[in-house]
Amino acid sequence: MPENIQLIGSQDCSFSVPQNYLGQTPSSTDESFQFASSSCAAFSQVQERISNTGDTKGFFVDKTISYGNYIIIIFLFLFLVFGVVKFFVDFLIPKKLDWKQH
Repeated sequence: MPENIQLIGSQDCSFSVPQNYLGQTPSSTDESFQFASSSCAAFSQVQERISNTGDTKGFFVDKTISYGNYIIIIFLFLFLVFGVVKFFVDFLIPKKLDWKQH
């Protein structure tokens, strides 16, 4: 059982108040500047990193499911059900029996 679980999320940041090296608002877009203010809002946790204790290796698990995942799950489930049904029909009804009436 993994013991070291780390949640990974994403952030949405907006930057404001551009300033040049003198602390003034830049007069043109060619002038070098940096943003003096930023505000970030964290989104919900979308991935989870799972690794064993004392091990740096791990893997990420998405905590969301998409429509594509639903389609793949349904396809695999139907494939499994039809495969199991076909196996039991072939096992219970041998081909040596002739069900056709001549």
